[in-house]
Order: sequence, then structure tokens, then C-alpha cells
Amino acid sequence: MKPKKVELPSVYEPKQFKKTGLKVNIFHLIGLLVILLVVFRFVNLTLWWFMGKLELKNLVYQPAKMLMLTKNIHYTFLDFSNYKKAEKKCREFAQKRPGDNTIHVAAYFNLLHPGIFLIQNNNGNSFVDLGRIIVTTAPGFSTFTLYLSDFIEKRYNHKVARKHLGTSLLLSTLLPHKQQDPGNRITFILKPSEKLKYLDIPYLLYFYLPLVLILIFSHMYSRAVFLSFFYYSFLFLLFDFRAVLFTVPFNWVMESFDLVPSGLVETWGAIVVALLFTLLGIIGIFSWKKQQNIFKERLIVLFFLLLPLFLRF
Repeated sequence: MKPKKVELPSVYEPKQFKKTGLKVNIFHLIGLLVILLVVFRFVNLTLWWFMGKLELKNLVYQPAKMLMLTKNIHYTFLDFSNYKKAEKKCREFAQKRPGDNTIHVAAYFNLLHPGIFLIQNNNGNSFVDLGRIIVTTAPGFSTFTLYLSDFIEKRYNHKVARKHLGTSLLLSTLLPHKQQDPGNRITFILKPSEKLKYLDIPYLLYFYLPLVLILIFSHMYSRAVFLSFFYYSFLFLLFDFRAVLFTVPFNWVMESFDLVPSGLVETWGAIVVALLFTLLGIIGIFSWKKQQNIFKERLIVLFFLLLPLFLRF
């Protein structure tokens, strides 16, 4: 008979290793997603401000390029500031030159608006260039506020008027067309994208940067990330679809072949691009159903689907 093995007691207890996985709190990830979208919105505001600032400086320092409509205008750019500082700059300029017919514009941006322009007009009815648009101003003090949603607000003689620039397909359809007060009417000229040098850069980033990121993420995970291509469908509805999906992104192609597309070509070109991205999004739907998706993929898709709203409003 074999002797039985007797286990001797030991002062050392064997360690028991438990399998531990990385537990992620869903609320923390959603909070991180919201913070990331808010940060993108502020970066977007800053981008529009500095591109508009460069656009106006390009006109000021190269008078030959300035439209004949806008003359005798002095700009002061305060960057991230507030209303009181801008108003003080306008008043000080008016006091220093009481008999001068120069128009002084103090401009800044804040957390809500990509551009606020305080205008002291010592001349008669005049045109003032605000970057993307040229507005008419009456004598005296007035304020023009630009919104990311392409609304413009005018304050003059304690009256407030608002108007949409008409660039968004969805907003132009849904918003009611109100009759403007004749005493505070907003009259503007929207510049075509080919006349802009710097203010097209945000649209270039809107188009190409998400495209590169979506392709990278789909390679890292799966084709289910193709659902993010519906981002471009929202761009089509919320923005100037011709500019954001065709005119600006493919301007380098047109210039390479010395082509000048007509308005009809721009419209149908943007529609074709939007349909192509929508088709890729539908492929993402079928890929989503075929496999069990990880939480990261869902966050990526949710981020790109919400991004147009944070860029627009």
C-alpha cells in the first residue's frame, strides 16, 4: 500500500487571483462624450472667428481687393471679449474723431456667438463688411450678432430684428418668414464661396477631417462604424449643402482642370455626394445587425451623429 500524503499546515496561504475586467461606467463615458462635443463646439466658434478676422484683415490690408461698397471703415478686433469693452472702444473712437465720417467697427466673439460687431457709423447709410456678409447700416450706433445657425441679429434704436441667411435647407424650410420692421430692416449681401479666402476653411475641415477619422475607426473596429457616414446627411440638411459637400471640398479639383461649375452642377454634385455617404451609412446598418457591437463603436457612431448639431447650434 502506498502511504497517504499528509498535507502539512503552512503559514503561507496561496494567493487566489481573480479575473478582473476593466469596468467602465456608462454614465462617465456619456459625460465624456458630451464634454468632447462641447469642446468641439468652442473650437468651432474660435475657428469661425479667426477665419472671419483673417478675411477682413485681408481686405483692409489689400484695398484693391476691397469691394467698392465698403469704404472708410476702421476695424478693432478684440478676440474673446465682452460687450462692455467693445462698446467702450466704439465710443472712444467716436469721441476722438467727432467730425470724421469714418465707420468704426469693434468686433469680438464669446461662448455663444462666432462674431459680434458693434458699429459706430459717423457717415450716412453705408455698407459694412462682416466677413461672410455685407450689411447696410444707418447713421449712429448699431450691433450685429452672428450665430452658428446662420442667423443674424440687428440692434438699432432699441429695436431688435433677426433674420436667417437662407443657407440651411432644413432651417429655411421650417422657419416662418416674418415681415421685417421697416424701421429696423436687415439688408445684407451674402458673398459667394469663391470670393472667400479664409472662411471656406471650416467647411474643408467639416468634410475631410471626419472622413479620415471614420475610415480609421472602421479599419480599427468594423464596418459598423460606417453608420457615422450619416454625419454627411445631417450636413446636407443643416448647412449650405452646395458649399459644404461640393463647392468647397472639390474646389481644388475644379481649379486643377480649370473648370467653372454652374449652379446646377454644384447642386447635383452635392446631392450625389450626399447620396453616396447615405449609401455607406446604410451599409453600416447591415454590418451593425450582423455582429455584436462593442461599446466603443456605439460611442463613435453617436459622436459623429451628434457632431453636426453641435457645429450648427
